[in-house]
Parts: sequence; structure tokens; C-alpha cells
Amino acid sequence: MNARVPLAACLALLAGCAVAPAWREDVAAALASARTEPREVVVYFALRGREASDRMERSLQEPAVVTALAAGGFLGVIADGAERSDLYRAWIGGGEGMGIAVLDAGGRCYAARPGPQDPPELVAFLARCVQARPDVQAMRARTEPLTAPTDQHWFGCLLLELGCRVESEPLLRQA
Repeated sequence: MNARVPLAACLALLAGCAVAPAWREDVAAALASARTEPREVVVYFALRGREASDRMERSLQEPAVVTALAAGGFLGVIADGAERSDLYRAWIGGGEGMGIAVLDAGGRCYAARPGPQDPPELVAFLARCVQARPDVQAMRARTEPLTAPTDQHWFGCLLLELGCRVESEPLLRQA
């Protein structure tokens, strides 16, 4: 007898068998690894002890999130949003907080989402980051500075769409 197994069920089984990417706790080590491999890094800024943050941290191990992290080739790291408020401010903006920042292999933020994210939102966000990756890499690989207003505007808008206010604002002001 030849039973047909739905594709979604097969993918779920394969995802369960795969080794889940581990979410690291050492930001500096993750950034160093990302530079040598080279890989992009997803940083989750947690505010442990707060219900929404703890719920989101648990959801980072959900199969859809783990699959999106692996499919995008990302390294995952969890940082304390209060202790690493300097990084939160530099990558997301504001003071301490919780949220997601996506860094290129050089350690520069190009996408950010403050606050908690449900797994489907996070998966869609990571997929959008993968889709934008070639454009971000091409703009960052340019040897000359972005001085043409059209380039500054285009790249600033892309970064803003990805939630990266910190890097997009100077580009858009200069454009």
C-alpha cells in the first residue's frame, strides 16, 4: 500500500530531525563567529522576567522560527536588553528594550523590530531580510561612499522598510 503523506507533514518531520540552531548568549562571540564564517546575526534583546519577553524567548525554539533561522543561514544570539542597552540603542534606537536586530557579517545592523514578535511575524521578518540581503550587500560593498542623492534615498528607504531607523535616518537626511 502506498500512502501519500502531505508535504507539510514531511517538512515538519524533517525540521524536527534537523539539529536546531542554538541561540547563543555571548554577543561578542557570535559577532566574531559571524565574521569568520561569514554569516549574518539575529540578536534578540530580552528583558527577562517580563511576560512578553519570556514568551518570545520561548518561541525562539518553535519549529517555524528555527527553520527560518537555519534557512537564512543566520546565527542567533540572545542579549540582555538592559545590560546591553548600548547595543540596543545603537542598533534599534532608544534606551533599553526588547526586540530583534539583524546584523550583516560585518556586524552592521540593517534590520530591526522593537518589541515582541509572534513566531509568524518573526518568520516573515527573517524571510524579508533574506530577500533584501543581496541589495544590502551590494550597497555595503561599494568602494565609493554613497554621495548620490538617489543612492542615499534608495538605500535609506530600504533600511527604513527593514526597520533600521538608526542607519536609515542619516542617509535620508543627506538625500
